Amino acid sequence: MNTTAMGGLLLARAIAAGDDEYRRFEPYAPVWAGGPFGRVGVQAGYWWMQARDLIDETKSRRAA
Repeated sequence: MNTTAMGGLLLARAIAAGDDEYRRFEPYAPVWAGGPFGRVGVQAGYWWMQARDLIDETKSRRAA
C-alpha cells in the first residue's frame, strides 16, 4: 500500500547511487495510444475548456 514512497526510494537510489533496479519495471512502461492526432485533440480540448471558462466569466461579470 505504500507504493508511492517505494517508487520514490527506487528513483532516489537510481539518481543518487546509479542503481539499475528501476529497469525491472520496464515491461510496464506506459504506451501512447492517442495515435498521430491524439496530442492535437487533447490540446484542442484544453483550448475549448479555456474558451468556455472565459465565456462563463464574462457572463457572470455582466450579471453582477
